[in-house]
Amino acid sequence: MGLVDESSVLRSVGSTAVSVDLVGREVELAHLREALDAACAGEGGVVFLVGEAGIGKSRLAEAVASDSAARGLPMLRGRAIQTATPAPYRPLAEALSSAVRAGIAPELTEVNPFRAILGRLVPEWRRDDHGPLDESQVAVAEAVLRLLRATAGESGVVLVLEDLHWADPETVTAVEYLADNLSSERVLCVVTVREGHGGKGTDLAEVLRCRRAAPVLHLAPLGEREVTAMVASCLGAATISDDVVALAARAEGVPFIVEELLTTAVSTGALVQEAGSWMVAKRVEAVVPATFAESIRRRLGELGDDGERVVVAAAVLGRQFD
Repeated sequence: MGLVDESSVLRSVGSTAVSVDLVGREVELAHLREALDAACAGEGGVVFLVGEAGIGKSRLAEAVASDSAARGLPMLRGRAIQTATPAPYRPLAEALSSAVRAGIAPELTEVNPFRAILGRLVPEWRRDDHGPLDESQVAVAEAVLRLLRATAGESGVVLVLEDLHWADPETVTAVEYLADNLSSERVLCVVTVREGHGGKGTDLAEVLRCRRAAPVLHLAPLGEREVTAMVASCLGAATISDDVVALAARAEGVPFIVEELLTTAVSTGALVQEAGSWMVAKRVEAVVPATFAESIRRRLGELGDDGERVVVAAAVLGRQFD
């Protein structure tokens, strides 16, 4: 067999991501599905997914979202973003606004006592004729809880909040309130947090874990066997040669980088298919995923003048240092 069409391989690598992105995450996925079952039975709560960038937090959250959709349950999603001045309640406002746009939010009559407070988060619900408004963080958190309860009905609802390490203090307080008060609700809240990033969201995960108010699932890098299985699935191959495994090993068990390495290697001709099997066709020292390189540039840029010193320190001190 000659070389396969490069574009079809790239489509294959990208399109199979959904089916292979949970390799090695069976335990965590089972835990999340149990949490979803419990929420549907009226024993909800908050679950944290913690790990480094690209480790698979969002994909696990997406798997739960897919499960909820298969059950016909509404799913709300919001994300914190990195900014110098975080907007209060941004992830929650995004989640509730998306529910309104999708028509899955309940009629306000069901949560009428909290209508004015919810108007702070959802533009369509704002009113200028209300009297004195309790805008305390507890009041807002309770308003969100009541709305989630109404949305869940007799079935359940899933709320996904991503990148809580960048969240504003108000959102962090609201998530803590939900963790303390969802045990009798049909609501599952899945929160993703980047490990080692710092921030109030990261601290909250540890605090709730310590007092057993919310489980924290730490996602470790994939092992060699799991990476090999992931590569085989991505490339559609029954067996993987040692040189291809060695190439994928450069990702150090991070699923996102495994996929990026494969895609880059195929696009540059470093990884080819012959006679039904994949092989490394040339030296691949220069194979660096563009998205990964851009991520590093962006993070170093955030350090300003300190960025150059970080690079020098890494070169002198090695891969791990304080």
